[in-house]
Amino acid sequence: MKTPVLESERLILRPLKTDDAETVFNNWSSNPVTTRYMQWNTHSTISETEEWLKTEEIAACGDDNYTWGRGITSEAVQKIIAFAGSELELQKMFGKHAKDNPASGRIMEKHGFSYQKAGKYTRFNGNEEFESREYILYL
Repeated sequence: MKTPVLESERLILRPLKTDDAETVFNNWSSNPVTTRYMQWNTHSTISETEEWLKTEEIAACGDDNYTWGRGITSEAVQKIIAFAGSELELQKMFGKHAKDNPASGRIMEKHGFSYQKAGKYTRFNGNEEFESREYILYL
């Protein structure tokens, strides 16, 4: 299945392209605050972001100065849950966040996810491990 484009009042969620590399780099992939709990490391060059975009499928891009604290993530989560239930006919969804990033857990709980268990995940290069909290949503 081709990754769809999902739209809401303020968002267009679409797969990123290598043409987006400069915007992605400037807005978040080079920002250590934004990437702190991601499985990939903070990017130090636009070319690193270009290479990453060639191998990853990512559906959202935003400027943290604009998105944090404005309900943008909630809006995106609502669209993704609706799509998963109505179009994909999924019966459940899973999510996890770093234990030290409780704001992500609050977003999941706000949208009906229930805490299931503690877990762990590591960065792709294996240089850092995070304790996590894992959630489930029954659709």
